[in-house]
Amino acid sequence: QKMAKSCDPVGVKYHIALSELRPDAAMLTAIEHADADLLVIGTHGRTGFERLMLARVAEGMVRKSPCSVLVARAGAPNASNEPGGITRILVPTDFSDSARLALEKACSIGADGGQVDVLHCWQPPMGYFGAAGYGLVPRIVSSEVSDLTKPIQEQGQALVEEFQSERIGLSFSERQSSPARGIHEALE
Repeated sequence: QKMAKSCDPVGVKYHIALSELRPDAAMLTAIEHADADLLVIGTHGRTGFERLMLARVAEGMVRKSPCSVLVARAGAPNASNEPGGITRILVPTDFSDSARLALEKACSIGADGGQVDVLHCWQPPMGYFGAAGYGLVPRIVSSEVSDLTKPIQEQGQALVEEFQSERIGLSFSERQSSPARGIHEALE
């Protein structure tokens, strides 16, 4: 009840329910009952065995939920509990339909005046640069990089133009890195 009361100042209606079902089964039932558009679930940010046991629920809900899922990480350095929306959102993209949906959702939950940064991480195709494609040669000829990044930049700019609005800022960037490393670096 204490947590639900935090919804009062911002005018959000809530319903408190208790269940004896497993957490994932209870949430799936609640999603169906409420006809929810979005599930927001917290994760503890723990490591080791605790992470293995507790993150299982959040990860399972991401896979099983019939609606979109927002995972809120406890102790995140930039986490804001202020009403009015999320002010800075990073949306990695591979230009797929599911990535476009993620961008659409991010733009819809962002705060007025907020910023959505769209990021595409890429790696050269194996063998594209000869030995460089295998990571054996660190320098890549800039004209070859330009050949690869031009279509990426064009797709990114098309996304920005499609989703740009007066309400929220939108930017696009690309990085030559693995997705995991590029996203991690963008968040730092």
